[in-house]
Amino acid sequence: MAATAKQSGTRHPLFRKRLEMTHKKTTRPRLTCFLAALGILLCGFTPAALALPHRVLFISSYNPGFPTFFDQVEGMSRLFHQHRILLDIEFMDTKRFPSEENLHLFRRALTYKLSHIRAYDAIIAGDDNALKFALTEQSRLFRDLPIVFLGINDTSLALEQNLHPRVTGIAEKVSMKETLALMAKLHPGARRIVAIADPTTTAQADLRTFYAARTSVPEISLAHLSLADMTFQTLGERLAELGKDTLVLLISAHQDREGIGLPFSESLQFINAHLPRPLYHLYYHGMGDGIVGGKLLSHVDQGKSAARMVIDILHGKPVSRLPVQTGIPNRYVFDYRQLQRFQVPIASLPADSTILYRPASFFRTYRQGIWVLVCLLALGGGVVVLLLSHLRQRLESEEALKKSEERFRSIIHFSPMGVLQYQLDASDDLVLTGVNAAARNILGEGLDSLVGKTIEEAFPKLIGTEVPEQFRRICSLGTSWHCPQISYEDFPIKGTYETRAFQTGSRKMACFFWDISERTRAEQALKEALDNARNARQQLEAILKSVSDGLLFTDLDNRIMLLSRSAEEMLGVALNDIFGLPIGQVIQNDVLWGGLHSVAFEDQEETSVTIGLPDNRDHKTRTVQANMAAVRNEEGLKRGVITLLRDISRERELDLMKTEFISTAAHELRTPLTSVIGFSEVLLKQGGFNEQQMEFLTIIHKKAEVLGKIVEDLLDLARVDSGQIIRLKKDWANIGSILERCVSDYRRACTDHHFKTVLPDETVSMLVDDRKLFQVMENLLSNAVKFSPSGSTVQITCQPMETEVHIAVSDQGIGMNPDQITRIFDKFYRVDASNTAREGLGLGMGIVRGIVEAHQGRIWVNSKPERGTTISFTLPRSTQE
Repeated sequence: MAATAKQSGTRHPLFRKRLEMTHKKTTRPRLTCFLAALGILLCGFTPAALALPHRVLFISSYNPGFPTFFDQVEGMSRLFHQHRILLDIEFMDTKRFPSEENLHLFRRALTYKLSHIRAYDAIIAGDDNALKFALTEQSRLFRDLPIVFLGINDTSLALEQNLHPRVTGIAEKVSMKETLALMAKLHPGARRIVAIADPTTTAQADLRTFYAARTSVPEISLAHLSLADMTFQTLGERLAELGKDTLVLLISAHQDREGIGLPFSESLQFINAHLPRPLYHLYYHGMGDGIVGGKLLSHVDQGKSAARMVIDILHGKPVSRLPVQTGIPNRYVFDYRQLQRFQVPIASLPADSTILYRPASFFRTYRQGIWVLVCLLALGGGVVVLLLSHLRQRLESEEALKKSEERFRSIIHFSPMGVLQYQLDASDDLVLTGVNAAARNILGEGLDSLVGKTIEEAFPKLIGTEVPEQFRRICSLGTSWHCPQISYEDFPIKGTYETRAFQTGSRKMACFFWDISERTRAEQALKEALDNARNARQQLEAILKSVSDGLLFTDLDNRIMLLSRSAEEMLGVALNDIFGLPIGQVIQNDVLWGGLHSVAFEDQEETSVTIGLPDNRDHKTRTVQANMAAVRNEEGLKRGVITLLRDISRERELDLMKTEFISTAAHELRTPLTSVIGFSEVLLKQGGFNEQQMEFLTIIHKKAEVLGKIVEDLLDLARVDSGQIIRLKKDWANIGSILERCVSDYRRACTDHHFKTVLPDETVSMLVDDRKLFQVMENLLSNAVKFSPSGSTVQITCQPMETEVHIAVSDQGIGMNPDQITRIFDKFYRVDASNTAREGLGLGMGIVRGIVEAHQGRIWVNSKPERGTTISFTLPRSTQE
């Protein structure tokens, strides 16, 4: 029978142990109590200090041995203790005793207790049965008391309480999809996940959630072992038989088919004793006892949230302002020992995972001492580095001062530029004081004889120019680092040189000069290249103006970079107005945009689409064929797409007129042909004619039937051209039987050819129009016989695939070149158009493609001249009509 926490603690050893642990954590030392009492005496008594603590009743649906109970109580106690709230507990024990008698006895006992103790301030209902009991008894036992629930699996019942002014709480939501996806990720070789469930209502609800989450693991099959159908012994045998490709998810295992119940710890121990495969869970309890982990629901967190709601209510917050929470965020938790046992790498776990029982590393064990040692070493090393750095700087400074002059002289001496050094003497004459090797090579070997002479004496050509005066200004004032460029004509230098001069000290300067002949030639070449590019652009513009079809160039961002004059007229825009704009702002057509995207960003090099564009002249829609091709640079990288816009409106109109004529002619021919075929057939059946008359009548009947078939082909072709799909009458048929029947007819009719069939052994039943499929095979076999020599082999192959059936007809005939292959499906096209060609109008392959595409299939041709032809097509394996 249910009891308060104090009473149940004296009866159940497990509960007594947990209460003793809580008592040790919460009991204050005597000195603390003495100081607190002394503080009250000093501060004086207040009404708040004398107020009685709040009392809250927690009604648990289960018993103290149920694994979630202590986690719920621990979460609530952490907050209630801080606010001086007393927590009483009553147990319904409906997991072990689900009978109405137990519920009746619990109601009587609770009614008696509530009538003899001080009234509670709030009620907390733990799990579904407690909530249902509290809602039933609210008007009688818990009148005007707020009710807060937690651990509720029935989400609909929980959300209904948002309409109740004095009931709120937390609905429990397991992370089923996330846990299944995690299991599949951590065990790539797994092919099946098995769930363990018992007959309880909660377990069956979680089992339905388990199967509803199959979309999160589409490549893994789901199954379950239910204790509603077996005993614990049978469960152990089934678990021991599980293969290496199977993972196990524990939902609940408290009671078997015979009503034998086990506490959670014992049932978990029983499962681990028989299970050789990884075991995952949806709840935190059980971690450390053989469970690998999962995205777990924490009942401690639920207890905290429920306690926080109660505290808000006791502090005056209306229940209506506390909506029902649909779930506390669950956490990824794993057992390190189980991860090691089943060789699950730690790196594959989610980033925010909690790993329990992970052995502490050496660094974590001695982390504080290691950091102290590292800091001391770093401090000592820093001092040493500073001293060495200071010493090194002093040595480097002394060495730099010692070698600075040598370095400067070496730079000047070995510089590839010619250098002349000047100095103003006492009479302000500019005297040459030194030269480097490059200057000697440029100006001549006799340059050393000029050292000590004035600039006018050394270089007479500079007399009368501004150069000597500029050099004097630089030497004396240093007003500018550079002097104007001096042309080579002022010096005895071969080639074209540029000269610069700057001050190097008081009344001293250096004149640098270097060869710019190569740069001058490059500038000239660049000028010529620019002229050539300008001429090429003018030629390109002239070509673009003369092209009748519209030409459009877009870059990889689909921006318009080039537009011919004919394209401007076709689109009704000017390039200057739309240059750089995305093409979608100028031509709003998804088909064109899709073609540009496939050529620019996919492997496709070129494509062709047909679009409609408005005609500004007569307000009609023009049909334009857009042929697109990729433009690549010298490195082979795509730079953009060039599109040729060709107005095919007139061709489309003519094609439509031709289609309408064919359709009209075929309809008009059908009626007289029907009469000819019917009357000739009647006459053939009646007889009474001589041999020659019967021969003529037979020829009339056969030729009328041939003409009737041509008319039917023309009608089918007219439907395809008008955008209609060939009408099919689908029914279940054996593909192999249809192919064998068609081949048998040709074996009898064409004895000079060999027919070989490669058909599947099993029956391949498909939903097809067998008459239309027979028509397809007749056309393909007829072409194979027409265009292959006598005595050759025609092979028919049928290969079933997973989602479709592949059928091919191969011959050893004349074959086709690539141009013929591209046109083989065109109407009225014949491979051999000479006077000696085989009979036929060239309609067959167009009809064949229409029939195959009407079945949602594909058809293609492989052929080489004089090597034969293979025509292949596929039919989807539909499961429904």
